[in-house]
Amino acid sequence: MSVQKGGLPGVKGCIEHFGAMWEVIKDARLNRRDLSVVWLDLANAYGAVPHVLILKALRYYNIPDKIIKIIVVYFAGVYGRFSSKLVTSKWQKFEIGIFMGCVISVIIFVLCMNLSDEYLKVKVPRAIQYLKDTTPVPVLKLFMDDSCLTASKAVDMQEILKVVNEFMDWSRFKLKSSKSRALVFDKGKVVEWEVDGQRGDGDLLKLTLSGKVIPNVSEKPIKFLGRWIRAEATDKEVIEQARGDLYQFLERLDGSSLSGIQKCWGYQYLVLPKMKWILAIYDIPASTVLKWEQRVNRFLRSWLGAGHTLSKICLFSRDSPVALPIDSLVDTWKVEKCRLQQSYKYSPDDFIRSVAPKVRSGRVWNAEEVLEEAERDLVCESMLGMVQPGKRAGIGFGEWKKPWEKMNTEERKKAAIERVQENLNKERVVEYGSLELQSGWARWREDVLALDLSWNSLFKMGDSMVGFILRAVYGTLVTPSLAVKWDEAEDGMCKLCRTERGTLQHILSGCKVALEQGRYTWRHDKVLNQIQSQVAYHLDKRVNNPKRSVSLQSSTIGFVSAGAKVKGPPKCQNRSGMGILTEARDWVLLADVNGKLKFPSEVTTTRLRPDLIIYSTSTKRIVWWELTCPSEERISAAHELKLDRYSGLQVECQENGWSCYNMAVEVGARGVVAESLIKAAAAIGMRGRARKKLVRDVGMEACHCSKWLYWLCGKKEWERRDIEM
Repeated sequence: MSVQKGGLPGVKGCIEHFGAMWEVIKDARLNRRDLSVVWLDLANAYGAVPHVLILKALRYYNIPDKIIKIIVVYFAGVYGRFSSKLVTSKWQKFEIGIFMGCVISVIIFVLCMNLSDEYLKVKVPRAIQYLKDTTPVPVLKLFMDDSCLTASKAVDMQEILKVVNEFMDWSRFKLKSSKSRALVFDKGKVVEWEVDGQRGDGDLLKLTLSGKVIPNVSEKPIKFLGRWIRAEATDKEVIEQARGDLYQFLERLDGSSLSGIQKCWGYQYLVLPKMKWILAIYDIPASTVLKWEQRVNRFLRSWLGAGHTLSKICLFSRDSPVALPIDSLVDTWKVEKCRLQQSYKYSPDDFIRSVAPKVRSGRVWNAEEVLEEAERDLVCESMLGMVQPGKRAGIGFGEWKKPWEKMNTEERKKAAIERVQENLNKERVVEYGSLELQSGWARWREDVLALDLSWNSLFKMGDSMVGFILRAVYGTLVTPSLAVKWDEAEDGMCKLCRTERGTLQHILSGCKVALEQGRYTWRHDKVLNQIQSQVAYHLDKRVNNPKRSVSLQSSTIGFVSAGAKVKGPPKCQNRSGMGILTEARDWVLLADVNGKLKFPSEVTTTRLRPDLIIYSTSTKRIVWWELTCPSEERISAAHELKLDRYSGLQVECQENGWSCYNMAVEVGARGVVAESLIKAAAAIGMRGRARKKLVRDVGMEACHCSKWLYWLCGKKEWERRDIEM
């Protein structure tokens, strides 16, 4: 496994090979030691495998005769012909080469290449091996046809090349010296030479293959298994090239005719995946990645329309009610470095674990320490067991997580990376307190539901709506109270009432003049129309459906004996349960649109008008919703206020023999929906897609109306209008 890593399941051959080689090169460079490395290029790899060599390889590795016979018959029956526009050749039998796409070709090719390692073990003494600390580095390392030779002295490497050349002549393989590369360190100093031989400094240590000089890495760098290797053993040039490529990608996206949301999608799924490999394998320090992210964030803020002052803490927050599906460049770099560290730590190869390649990321941040901290957290959680912090729930409530000691290697690696991401988000949460204005949403986050800002939703909303939501939630909208900080002509007062400071909360829900003119009433009625239309559809198509059963479902819990398996719920569940509306099919819906609602006289007589009433005369049951569109800071207070307002009416209805349900629902002025709406919808049997659609559409309607209220906050005249989204 330390030699050939191609075609091995569960082995990250490319990462392990170049990681080990890079560590060896860095060791020789920093500790001023002798080292010779040669990368060989095999000409026409698959097409140059003789069928006779396949037979020898199968017999050498003691493959059963029956299997050998099947393979020999298989390759003996391979014919082909060549065709052009004018001439087609006759069918010819192939006696050399194996074919790409054949399931057995990979195994056959690996067997044939492994013969070279067996030959070197016999011909090359172990004394010439390079020692990394006390670990001998294998002379030959293979990944399919990519070969890498390592020795301590240049003289010994030349002898190894002669042995390799002998094997290639015997096996009929061909090597290209012009595409091969060599790197020689003499006491940590790079030995340079030119192919034409004009430079004489490295003539004594010049390496040749079949009489031809092998190009030096200092003259022509090599990309070995996806990683560029240069003579100076640093990644400065690669990092600079990566920076230029990243900036070019961003400039091309910014200059395209795509919308802002489409440009953000392009960054997430086109630019970022291209950068992941570079961020993982090259020794890029944290300070460099931070500079790159500052440039990236500038473009993202512009494309989203979120304001140039928006902090990256909010831009990449996962706890925000408007969390975006965009990943931070720095977080991506940290996660990929931890994945690379895992690859070395959990490698099945003893040589890789002995060499222990380092994941270099500068002095500020260390991948090994972060990964150990994540694994330590998982071990502590496993010892602690399942707990219920902040919830009045019994033992075993919640999602069960597999303990650390019961996980296999792959599960542990996955859990550790997830914990690293969780810890990165916790570090961001700690910094919320430093942003008094932009993190104001943290004070009311627990009272509301997160907006659905998936890519599908973002494309439907459009750039203008997304920009308004982000600026409204994060407090980057330009209001008179903010403009006074840089505009001397601004007094910071509301343009309508001229008595209160013109904050966003005041403009959207606190201005007395706007309330008297009916601006907030207009938004309230638009949201109520959205709720009324979806609840009416729910009643007509589901609740009042004549085919629906009105019998109550039995809720029994079966006893599970010790050691028995719990049977899950049936796949086809009974959908007849409609919450508190289950027992009747004569439900009537009334909505207080434009102040025309009249409370049902058969229930009681009152001047109060709830926004939405659902009642059934057969069961003498009535449900009402009272809608409020306050600022998100006042959602809890508005909820209690509305419940108290209709508590007297609830008592009157109950005294008249009616079952009464008093519910208050809130939709925030910024378009963020309170949990009370989803609870009220669940109470009347709305679930699944219907409930998600209600929450999404109601929130978008409120945000759309608030956007117009903000745009027209400086216009004293108000005309009630029906503006479509």
